[in-house]
Amino acid sequence: MVLRNMLSQNTEPKLFLYTGHENNINNILFAMGIEEPHFPNYSATVVFELHSLEIENRTEFAVKVVHINGPDQNFVVKQLKGCDVLCPLNKFQELTKDVVPVNYTRECESTKNLDA
Repeated sequence: MVLRNMLSQNTEPKLFLYTGHENNINNILFAMGIEEPHFPNYSATVVFELHSLEIENRTEFAVKVVHINGPDQNFVVKQLKGCDVLCPLNKFQELTKDVVPVNYTRECESTKNLDA
């Protein structure tokens, strides 16, 4: 939903922030094939940055994944297997398609339409 809004020049929110536990952070990293040697610290986070790049007179989009393992830790750029640090958006979507919900309403068993 956020990517659709950004790419379509929609004025809907361009950023959503969610909080979770270190278990969630660990699962997100693992689902993307990014394995950490240690369990994430309390207040760790994963940031997905969407970058707009001008390449040969056209706009391309790329995703960068950043992991911060706690409030006193540095940003660490993570690389998805099979992709560059700045992963082209279409490649990122292909690499994560098996772990990203497609029908939020159905998959979250919501009575509210979450796919609008």
